[in-house]
Amino acid sequence: MAILFRRLHLESASMLVCLLCACLDIVCVLLAGYFCFVFFNGLFPTRDRPFRCDDPAIMKPFKTNTISVRFLLSVCLGFPLLLSVAMESLAQLSSKTRRYSGWLKRILASVTYISVEYLIGFLADVIVMLIGKSYFGVLRPHFLAVCQPDVDEDECSGKVLTVKSCTQKSHRLLESARHSFPSGHSSAAVYSFMFLVFYLNKRKRQARSRFVARLCDFILAVYFVWAAVCCVSRVTDNWHHWTDVLGGCVEGLVISCLLFAREGSAIRTTMMLS
Repeated sequence: MAILFRRLHLESASMLVCLLCACLDIVCVLLAGYFCFVFFNGLFPTRDRPFRCDDPAIMKPFKTNTISVRFLLSVCLGFPLLLSVAMESLAQLSSKTRRYSGWLKRILASVTYISVEYLIGFLADVIVMLIGKSYFGVLRPHFLAVCQPDVDEDECSGKVLTVKSCTQKSHRLLESARHSFPSGHSSAAVYSFMFLVFYLNKRKRQARSRFVARLCDFILAVYFVWAAVCCVSRVTDNWHHWTDVLGGCVEGLVISCLLFAREGSAIRTTMMLS
């Protein structure tokens, strides 16, 4: 995955060259991710679903997010990558290969391989989520509170309306209210959790240490609770139906398994560098 780094011979390349290639690999992935998000966000028109203004499934009050998008990204991107830095450093420092030159470059190589592959998988998860939201066009539980349809309450019973009946002036809010399936929060939380499952289990088996095993199990338990709270909050905040959350969980699970369970994954590659 790390294109520039894979072209290097770690033993002969200088530390400065390795650091430069690592930075360029990660920056290129981040830039590609940004442009892909801009390209796919709104690329496909949202499916126009007729709705009834007395439908109880979309009559929930609007609430702010318990877990904001910014906090979600900081946890799902920041924690796994920082953890990989710590774990790879510990693996190299405790390894017999430390007495050989180049152990610092092997840490950098391992972290770069993992970071690039993780970010690419996260980007794929976001792209699938964006396409799914537009294709299905499922209305959020708080849709009517955002839409504010131009119809009298007395005439509402059984009346079928379209999005053109909405009086909401904010196009961004109205579009968001039509993007319920799948849940982006759930898919991101499950994707990052499954990465930790694959990564920490590999590290745990390689370390053969009771302390490391217990530490990995503790981290997985805490992160599982975080992912579960994130998923449940999407329903209690009236931002998603339970089926949206389930769909997001399946999406994150499938993408993570396709990426990290394969034979040539970055997780398997880094184990050979330790």
